[in-house]
Amino acid sequence: MELLYKQLIIIIIIFCIYLWIQCMDDKKYNIKRLSYFEKYKNPILISALGGLLLNLDINNYFNNYFNKYNKSSKSDIYSLNVNTIYPPPF
Repeated sequence: MELLYKQLIIIIIIFCIYLWIQCMDDKKYNIKRLSYFEKYKNPILISALGGLLLNLDINNYFNNYFNKYNKSSKSDIYSLNVNTIYPPPF
């Protein structure tokens, strides 16, 4: 439950920071957002993407992906030595 609270706090902070940046940008360029949809559309989208990135287990995904293709077992390793007999090439 503690992890859920931490993630919720991070998402709320992302929302507030983006809303503040949007407000400063609106003042700078004299943009008027009249409806709630216009005001909160972008901050909700960015905070949702932040929440998605928080819940993705990126390190585990990449470790499993690369280990799948980099497995090496004794049957996969071919060694050349003097006692190995190979058939003729023709």
